[in-house]
Amino acid sequence: MSAEYRVPRARPRTEWLSLQAGLRRESVDTFDTLEAQATLAETRERPFGFIETRFIEFSQQNFDIAGVDETAFFLTPGLRYAKTSLDDPLYPTRGYRLRAETRVGAETLASDTDVLRTILSGVYLTSLPWRDRLVLRTDLGAMWVQDFARLPPGLRFFAGGDASIRGYGFQELGPVDANGNVVGGRYLGVASVEYEHVFGDRWSLAGFSDAGNAFGGIGRDTGIKTSIGVGVRWRSPIGPIRADLAHPLDDATQVRLHLRVGPDL
Repeated sequence: MSAEYRVPRARPRTEWLSLQAGLRRESVDTFDTLEAQATLAETRERPFGFIETRFIEFSQQNFDIAGVDETAFFLTPGLRYAKTSLDDPLYPTRGYRLRAETRVGAETLASDTDVLRTILSGVYLTSLPWRDRLVLRTDLGAMWVQDFARLPPGLRFFAGGDASIRGYGFQELGPVDANGNVVGGRYLGVASVEYEHVFGDRWSLAGFSDAGNAFGGIGRDTGIKTSIGVGVRWRSPIGPIRADLAHPLDDATQVRLHLRVGPDL
């Protein structure tokens, strides 16, 4: 549950001030968290089509991860750059999306521990003969932190899920503690390649492979996880609808269904 109030600037389409606040409850296999959060941000367009967002986020979280209950407060100023270029907003045949974000928290600024966190992500899409498409995706993250155990789940790195490594549950991958519980990591590296073959006006078939994981921190690394799969796409009136069957290569029997709605970029 969240709400946002925007104040347009000179160029309302790309420049505004915003105040966003919300209450979020998240319960997954890896962790449970209840977060109260507020963000004050300024967004504006920069040269070469980049959208810059300067923000400061206030976050209070009660969380349970690996059987340990914690409460954490973080005040994190940050800077985000994003750029999207595509030939069609709903069904692109070529284009890309870039996003980079850095945020910092410090005990001297009321945060529970010192942390510097950066994440980079990119998606590249290109057309091939016979109306086929190739989609490449990557997510890279790293952080420096004084006391990792004080970090809430939202600041740790996890992998797995529809937009990460298919074949695994949402955020179920990462370093584990002595009991095998996933505790998240200090680094993230995920990559994906997908080939899509179009047939008819509205349908296509896809084959894909995803690989990567989260690493570092206070847990034991679990190595690179890789999955392969096939999927079907339908060009609905409201945007692409995807159904994927993914198989993780470290489990001989598991197959997981993933459903997503929305544009590729």
